[in-house]
Amino acid sequence: MFGSSNRPDSPSLEPLPCLPASVPLVAASLASPALPGLPASPAKPRPRRTPSASWPSSATEASARSRIRPGTRLCAIRKAIQCLNSCSPTDQVCNYRCIASYESPHLEAFSLCVLQKHNCLELNAEIPSKPSVTPLSMFREQKLSHEVAEDLFVGWLDGLEWSWRVVAGQNPAYDQFPCQYQLFYRGKAKGSFWYEPIFQVRTLEGKLVWRRRKYRVRRASTPGTFYFSVLDNGVVSKEFWTVVDVADDFSWGLFHYHGAAQAAGQSYTGAVLVTPDGSYPGGDNPRLDSALEKCGIKKWELYMVDNCSCTGAPLGTPVGSRLHYQIAPGKEAGIMQRI
Repeated sequence: MFGSSNRPDSPSLEPLPCLPASVPLVAASLASPALPGLPASPAKPRPRRTPSASWPSSATEASARSRIRPGTRLCAIRKAIQCLNSCSPTDQVCNYRCIASYESPHLEAFSLCVLQKHNCLELNAEIPSKPSVTPLSMFREQKLSHEVAEDLFVGWLDGLEWSWRVVAGQNPAYDQFPCQYQLFYRGKAKGSFWYEPIFQVRTLEGKLVWRRRKYRVRRASTPGTFYFSVLDNGVVSKEFWTVVDVADDFSWGLFHYHGAAQAAGQSYTGAVLVTPDGSYPGGDNPRLDSALEKCGIKKWELYMVDNCSCTGAPLGTPVGSRLHYQIAPGKEAGIMQRI
């Protein structure tokens, strides 16, 4: 998940299917005009690239290829790299759309070797510290604890097949994917907690495919804040998430995140508005307005998610996973009593 929260000025940018959680970048390293259908920069001569500003040399690529099975590997990797080379290094919409379109085990193995393990492009990025968003401190008139904050993430999972569905998001590269489902659950191991976003991608070749990621989640020092990490197409992304607010009846929630893919040289921020059914909360909602204001977000800055035609989502949690600890939708009272 990367990119600016500001809408592009170009009217040619239609809402594009791009990630959550939610989804980190393999390698956005090279500059050139944008892809068709994306905002293009004014025409200018293509700059001469230095070794650290482009994909690795043929010798380095050959070394990476030796770790990947022959056959279709070169075609799969070549398409992804050619697509990435067509993107500006700052156009995270273009970069991530390439990655989501040409995702494959071959691309993952190549990126893991060239970017993550050996940092051949000599890139670096840090998780942004701003905006500073304070987490929810009270829920149902009681002080928020780590356990209750996790239960807010788990949300509707149990009564429904998912925790939440994303209605809208702030980040133009990652929060626009159609049909976004969030799964939050506790693992078998003591203290383990996981996040799995499931979402659709319309590839550059016109195919509509499902994608899924798996994040490890750890508690930060303040209840309502968490550290997320994921291996996305060979590159590790680390994120800091905040539970900004959740309605007492679980009718909506707002989660904010900062993140960085260090080996890809990309940092990003965003926020997602979630509900149980993927529809925007109805009526006047001062509490939601206040939550958005805490993140420095105006309603018109949000990108709406296309939640039509979402049949066939590959949902489900691992056998042995655990869900709510103290609270759940429909459990209105006694949040300090374990359910």
